[in-house]
Amino acid sequence: MCYVFHWAAAGELTVFYTAYFVKMVLLRRAGVKVVHLSKGDKGGRTKAVETALKAATAAVVAVEVVSVVADWLWHSPLWLKVSGLCVAAGGTALFVASMVQMGGSWRVGIDDSGRTGLVTEGVYRWSRNPAFVGFDLVYAGVCLMFPNPAHVAVVAVTMVCFHAQILEEERHLSRVFGREYEEYRRRVRRYF
Repeated sequence: MCYVFHWAAAGELTVFYTAYFVKMVLLRRAGVKVVHLSKGDKGGRTKAVETALKAATAAVVAVEVVSVVADWLWHSPLWLKVSGLCVAAGGTALFVASMVQMGGSWRVGIDDSGRTGLVTEGVYRWSRNPAFVGFDLVYAGVCLMFPNPAHVAVVAVTMVCFHAQILEEERHLSRVFGREYEEYRRRVRRYF
């Protein structure tokens, strides 16, 4: 039982990151340029937010791996580990559902080079940002399973960076889709 949660967390993170990278590869094979994070001629704030997000997500991956492998400093009780695993699994399911729903419109960062469709169906009927909510849930869930000061700090910073990215994307979507996006924004909440 000692390493059950180590393996469960490793499996959860493997599924989550594999889904992310498979989606990117499939879109690249279809000729879609997927990664736009801190690339191109973006304004100062957008470039700064995307650069910070890029650094934060790299840091969270490294800290997750070390936290799961080392399980150091703080040991969470069984109920918290189980809760964390459930939260992370729910986050992965939501993240995968949002990626599937986005189809060919999926991008990483703000894409000024082309216009995709505005996705408002499926999980996007309940949240304007289900992929980001999925990220947050996965990161928070793994952190609940393997908490330590570095893990808590980097997850908190990453969540703040996700929120800042969402605000940038909302401005972008409002410019690109205008009234259609504003109507969607009035109907559907940012997170839940």
